[in-house]
Amino acid sequence: MAEQNCLQCGAELDPNDVFCKNCGTRVTPAPAQGEYVSTAYTNYNAKQEQGTDYAQSDSGYAHSDTPASGTAVDTMPLGTGQYLLMMFLSGIPVIGFIVMLVLAFSAQNINRRNFARASLIISLIAVVLLIVFSGVIFALIATIGSDMELF
Repeated sequence: MAEQNCLQCGAELDPNDVFCKNCGTRVTPAPAQGEYVSTAYTNYNAKQEQGTDYAQSDSGYAHSDTPASGTAVDTMPLGTGQYLLMMFLSGIPVIGFIVMLVLAFSAQNINRRNFARASLIISLIAVVLLIVFSGVIFALIATIGSDMELF
């Protein structure tokens, strides 16, 4: 088999390499837009060559590129307009909460789903802080009010 070298830096490449280990340049053609590419197989082979056997790993972690539902995950990046629209929708008091719940648990795009989940977590933190600070302010007002009755 012919030896293959990186066109960018000239480093020697293994036949299964997708990127040059020396400079990081892609050495195989990029996948077509919308094509789902799994790196689990090549990562598994690299670990096998290094002596790590996932099947006998003590960690109990099993990696799968396909979720339990059996459908491929859409990982296409979202555009700026899509993020702005989601931020605008999340700012609408009741409708935004409902939209974020729907996106957090049913969106096909992983980026949209994660953005919605992060928005819900931030909203939950804000509500908890609001309740805590309101309780502190109420307690201070009650204390001052009871002190005023003494005069």
